[in-house]
Amino acid sequence: MRADASAGDAGPSSQAGAGGGAPTRPRRFPGAAQPEIMRAAEKDDSYAAHVTEACRDAFRHLFGTRVAVAYQSEIKLLGQSLYYLLTTGSGQQTLGEEYCDISQVATSHGLPPTPARRILFILYQTTVPYLAERMSSRIVARSMALNESQFDDHPESDNPSTAIAQSTTNSDTPSRSLSVPIFSRLRGRVHALWVWVLQKWPAMLPFAQDFIQLTIRANLMMFYFEGLYYHLPKRAAGIRYVFIGRGIPVLSEDGNIISDIRSGKTADMASHSEASSGISKCTLCLSTRQNPTATTCGHVFCWNCIMEWCNEKPECPLCRTPITHSSLICIYHSDF
Repeated sequence: MRADASAGDAGPSSQAGAGGGAPTRPRRFPGAAQPEIMRAAEKDDSYAAHVTEACRDAFRHLFGTRVAVAYQSEIKLLGQSLYYLLTTGSGQQTLGEEYCDISQVATSHGLPPTPARRILFILYQTTVPYLAERMSSRIVARSMALNESQFDDHPESDNPSTAIAQSTTNSDTPSRSLSVPIFSRLRGRVHALWVWVLQKWPAMLPFAQDFIQLTIRANLMMFYFEGLYYHLPKRAAGIRYVFIGRGIPVLSEDGNIISDIRSGKTADMASHSEASSGISKCTLCLSTRQNPTATTCGHVFCWNCIMEWCNEKPECPLCRTPITHSSLICIYHSDF
């Protein structure tokens, strides 16, 4: 009876599996490509800079220019925190992610990141660099003040090693061991370690900066290979991207549809009709070029698109060649 019941329970599923052939798998979004992630990051940096500039203007109007200049780092922290808290912190896409049709995931099953992961990413992205910069500047200032005080006073009186050595020798005697508690000796050792860090930090700072730059470049190299984490904060929080757009064509530098990377099918008919009509699209606005304008490197965009881009970044959007407004050439009576 149990065998029959189990067979009866397993009957519908087995029949569905037999009728449908291979078991159906849930459809998942493909992983986002490196260009999409990089463009979304550039857009987010641009929008975060706009929010920071708005906060700086508000501080300037409320408290004056002197306060706005004195608290530049804090205003930058406020602007970046507001941007990421209102987007990523609330579980929404950032403007750059929405522009590139990508979304954040935290697991291999494509689930969105938890609030703890989002808050951890925001802290790594905004607060940690600010705290590291402030602590480094404070330690350098204290080190300079300590060096000046030691230079002015006698070296024997302010030498921490001799002072700690004398305290340890005195504490070895039975009479002093009873009067000097263990906590005081531990505090003296911690103070000696802090003084040593203050003395060595100016010499260690260049090595620390080189190590940070090396870590950032290593993360960027791994991103180019695996295409997962463009920033160290996202790698630390375990946040990746998937592509959620549908039917978006891939354009060449000339604006022609060349292929669909995710389906592996070429769009020959679309490219043929595009080439036959003689109309190309701008890679910045993805629309038909209005007043085609060429850069010194040979790429062609809309006049308004490349002018707005040049106002923010004086470089070619495709090959990063330095350009200026005066070097842009508007092409008339062209076939592209």
